[in-house]
Amino acid sequence: MIENEEIVIHLKEDEKSYLNSFVLKDVYAENFREWLKIREEMPRPIHQQSANVFVSEATSLLTETAIQKLLGKYAQKAKMEKVTALKLRHSFCRNLVDEGFCVEELQRLARHERIETSELYYL
Repeated sequence: MIENEEIVIHLKEDEKSYLNSFVLKDVYAENFREWLKIREEMPRPIHQQSANVFVSEATSLLTETAIQKLLGKYAQKAKMEKVTALKLRHSFCRNLVDEGFCVEELQRLARHERIETSELYYL
């Protein structure tokens, strides 16, 4: 991957439909590039070539339960308490606000049904 190349992440509901897309900026893009380098070193070709961002040791797709277990495992290693997917989602939204995203863009990226939910991050 070229160093200054824009990274676009597509969130997929299934193999045919995209829920959302967003561009990674600056340090987030660099961290993602580093992750891709690490993943290229994984032993199984299915992991190296997977279109999924995160992969498991057994398959190229992580289940919701597997993601929750990994969050707990790595939070414990980092000596962090009570890390949940919901807290990560909140941090994602907070970071978008801090980066200057407008409320409509936050609503779209966070997939909030009501704009009032997104507006809470701007208070």
